[in-house]
Amino acid sequence: MAMGMGLVRLGEVAFDGTRIKANASRYQTWTAAKVEVALAELEALFERMMAEDDQADAATQEGLFPAEAGRHLPAQ
Repeated sequence: MAMGMGLVRLGEVAFDGTRIKANASRYQTWTAAKVEVALAELEALFERMMAEDDQADAATQEGLFPAEAGRHLPAQ
């Protein structure tokens, strides 16, 4: 109807045949509450890993003199 009135002009239509598998299950859809829980878990995991990293850094630096702390490399 819009073409008949001259409002829209159709120049070319092309299809490439791409097929994409959809996952539109209502059981797999994330809700806002589920996203908040996942983000809280990830933040807790990140904080725990950063604390472990800080402990490992402190343990590595304990045996070194402060001037050598930045230049020390393991023998291997």
